[in-house]
Amino acid sequence: MKRHLAAILSADVVGYMRLSEAAEEDTHHRLMRLRADLIEPCVGEHGGRIVKNTGDGFLATFDGAPAASRCALSLQRALAAATADQPIALRIAFRMGIHLADVIFDGGDIYGDGVNVAARLQSYAEQGGVIVSEAVFARVDEATRSLASDMGEIFLRNHKQPVRAFALRSEAGSAPRKIGESPAGMDARASIAVLPFRMNGSGLHKSTMADGVVDSIIQSLSGLKELFVISRGSTLEYGRRRIDPVAVGRKLGVRYVMDGTVALSDRRVRISTELIANENGAVLSADHYDGKVGELFDLQDRISLKLVKTIAPHVREHELQRALRQHPQNMTAYDLLLQALDLLYKMDSDSFARARGLLQQAMALDPSYAPPFTYTALWHVFRVGEFGSPDPEGDAQVAAERARAAIEHDGNDGISHL
Repeated sequence: MKRHLAAILSADVVGYMRLSEAAEEDTHHRLMRLRADLIEPCVGEHGGRIVKNTGDGFLATFDGAPAASRCALSLQRALAAATADQPIALRIAFRMGIHLADVIFDGGDIYGDGVNVAARLQSYAEQGGVIVSEAVFARVDEATRSLASDMGEIFLRNHKQPVRAFALRSEAGSAPRKIGESPAGMDARASIAVLPFRMNGSGLHKSTMADGVVDSIIQSLSGLKELFVISRGSTLEYGRRRIDPVAVGRKLGVRYVMDGTVALSDRRVRISTELIANENGAVLSADHYDGKVGELFDLQDRISLKLVKTIAPHVREHELQRALRQHPQNMTAYDLLLQALDLLYKMDSDSFARARGLLQQAMALDPSYAPPFTYTALWHVFRVGEFGSPDPEGDAQVAAERARAAIEHDGNDGISHL
């Protein structure tokens, strides 16, 4: 057993499980070709040695941080070029992390806390990106530093002390943005279905009145960016008969269901609503609204406004609690975003640092999801304005880059336009 200082490069294929599920043998063969034709020669050329292949990744050691960083950036550029002609959904891409530490060499393998830190840093990297610790960044040349974005201190899983990290991007910036671990087209946001409201009594005009109320509610809820609202057409088949809202919600695949009734008596109308969580059938909020029939349109507007004000905090709090219960291996970018936002606005240094790491993980997990990019831009703005940034110009540049990325994914994201 020997110990000495080494730069550890940890690399992992983005979304390997998804790629294998789609085409197991083809994915394996393509990865083996990349390993033999590109990865191993590149590591050797930079004076490194691959000490372990991890199925969908590898660990390599280098005598110094500059060599490890140059190798990682060269690999990312070469991998992007080698896979450019492949369909985006099947393209193999890596995320990489580098740390400099005193490690144990034993039996051709490496051990120690430094190896764990490199592996944890790698999980925060974006597709085609490299994340390095401050120990590595302090030793790289100016050309490499010019490619870096200061992420601040991030808290790594199962590691007590935070690690200051820097994200490196290849000069080409060629890694296409696409879904990471999540299946293409998956929307991780909280989802809700508004069922047709039941009427007390009968008559076409009464049915039309209930339809108008539901339409107004759906339009208002659709304005909440944290909610994915099921279209009205998907719920029409349930009519206004007595049904089990939880069973319908599970059939539709939503996390929340809104049910309601409309009651008429002479010249007055009462509208009652319930917001139900499908996971356990709990009623999160129950409200009723009274008004004159002649004021129905105004009443619809008041109901919609109150629902937005009432439901948004309920959903946000319930979703946060759900995200906090999630096992790390089952988290989505949305879950990570919720946890980050809970910490971001506490405005203490520890919470602020943790928020940055969660946002980085969200961007790495689903590079097509705009909100993590938006709030990462806001994080860098807060860092300058509230926490005394050590590099205001650098933070301003990163904030602009993240805001542009958010707009690219969602042009209607108001915060990113600020």
